[in-house]
Amino acid sequence: MTIAWNSLFDGFGTKIVTKTDKSKGAYVPNAAQLAAIAAAGILPSPRRPADEFRITVLNDKIQSIRASFYHSLRVTDPTRSPEPRMGHEFISSTWLEVGDQVVIGNIGSELFALKVKNKY
Repeated sequence: MTIAWNSLFDGFGTKIVTKTDKSKGAYVPNAAQLAAIAAAGILPSPRRPADEFRITVLNDKIQSIRASFYHSLRVTDPTRSPEPRMGHEFISSTWLEVGDQVVIGNIGSELFALKVKNKY
């Protein structure tokens, strides 16, 4: 079953959480998720540790989760552009695990996240 996320969100993106996202404690949003984050008015924090904000969680036992959004220089290749990442509870807690499909979407200036249950 395909879910029409565009009927719920103004902008959205989906991504499977990778082993690197979890082991580094830094979720790398894809282009569509970055567009939704930007449309919600959230800019990368220039500070370290990065400024924190809350994301409303849908269809889960928790109602919101703390997150940060920042650019990170790639230590292995400093000539590459900084990479946007999300941190704090969003990826470091047990809410997201490797293999979870996560949807990040916005409705106006509000940012939402949810895990999609895979049915086998």
